[in-house]
Amino acid sequence: MTAHRLAAAFGAFAALAASAALADPAFDAFQETCMVGDAAPASVVAAADKAGWSKGGMAGQPISGFTVSASDTRTKKGVDNAYTLYTWTGAKGPITASECQLQASQANLAAVTAAVSAKIGVASAQSTASKTTFQFSGPLTAPKALVAGQSMDEVAGGDGLYILTISNSGSGKGAFIELLKIKK
Repeated sequence: MTAHRLAAAFGAFAALAASAALADPAFDAFQETCMVGDAAPASVVAAADKAGWSKGGMAGQPISGFTVSASDTRTKKGVDNAYTLYTWTGAKGPITASECQLQASQANLAAVTAAVSAKIGVASAQSTASKTTFQFSGPLTAPKALVAGQSMDEVAGGDGLYILTISNSGSGKGAFIELLKIKK
């Protein structure tokens, strides 16, 4: 094998190893369901159905004051994990919101946070030991970091404001991963 081919093979192996290090079952479940289309229930449910999720589960909580026009829940069992998915969309005056919430019974918050950061390419807006929040503009297929000085109203009035939160579920083992889209 030539030195050039050897270097290319090593580079491909290093990239594969880096992506494997970022892999996390809870993030994978979130990505296959919540990070689709416009993150609205129709897109989320279609993705969950395609991935073999079952109908049912406990409903989450929409944002207070919003009139919910669609919502759904799904569940799925992984090898060592149980997932509950809740999605809703609604309006409050001229503001629409869509949210996808995933609860994982087992999750490594640091691994999920690293995977989210690598996927969206945006630094976290706030981070503590038990919660990390990312804020970015859309579309979801091409997330963009917020521009310094840009108001959230301005972002919501453009391509939409996305707020992605990863938090400890309180059990010490699980996590909530939530993606909220706000559009004016």
